[in-house]
Amino acid sequence: MYLEDVLLIAEESKKLNVPMIVVTNGALLTERFLRTYAALGHILVISLETMDKDKWANFRGRNHYEHVMRNIMIARSSLGSKLRIQSVLAKETLDDVPLIKAFCDEHSIPHVIQPYMDFGGCWHSADKYRDTGVTCAARKNICIYPNGDVVKCFDHHRIPSAKDPLGSIAKEDIITILCKKRSTEVSKIMKTCNYPCKQLSCNIPAAIYNS
Repeated sequence: MYLEDVLLIAEESKKLNVPMIVVTNGALLTERFLRTYAALGHILVISLETMDKDKWANFRGRNHYEHVMRNIMIARSSLGSKLRIQSVLAKETLDDVPLIKAFCDEHSIPHVIQPYMDFGGCWHSADKYRDTGVTCAARKNICIYPNGDVVKCFDHHRIPSAKDPLGSIAKEDIITILCKKRSTEVSKIMKTCNYPCKQLSCNIPAAIYNS
C-alpha cells in the first residue's frame, strides 16, 4: 500500500504541475512502481552509503545489498536522468563515498553528497556544518507530523520559540496556522540561524534538481 500511496501523490503532483522528489533507501522499490513513477516525470533519489557488502548490514540494519543494488539498476533503466544517488558524508562513510561516486560515474547516475546532520543518530560529522547562506527553508518548509501537528523547521527543537507545534491541521486550516504571529517569528529566525538542517539537500534544491 505504501508504494500505491506514493504513486497517488505523484499523479496528483503531475496534474498540478508540481515537481516531486521521492527519497528512498531502495529496499521497497518494485519494477512496476519504477515504470509508473518514471512515466510521471518526477525525480527519484536513492540513498547509498557503502558499496561494501560487509559494511552493508551494519549501515542498513538488514543484509539486502544485492536486492537494493538490483533495484538501483532497474531504476537507472526506467528513470534515466531522473534518478539520483545520494550519500551521507560522515566519518563512518569517508572511505565509501568516493567508491559510490565512481559507481555513479560508471553508470552515468548523478551523485549528490549530503553532509551528516546530528539529529540524535550514532554516526559522527565529517566536518562542522558551514553557513550556506540558504534562506529558502524559511520560505517553504512546512513539516506535518502523523498526528497533524505543524512545525516550520525540521530541527525545531533547537529553536526555543519553535519547540511547540504552531497548530494542528486536525483542528485548524493550514493557512490559519501559517499566518499566526509565532509562525512569522519562527520564519524570521530561520532566515538567519545556522543549524545543521540548512545543509540538507532539500534546502539546497539545485543540488538535486541540477546535478
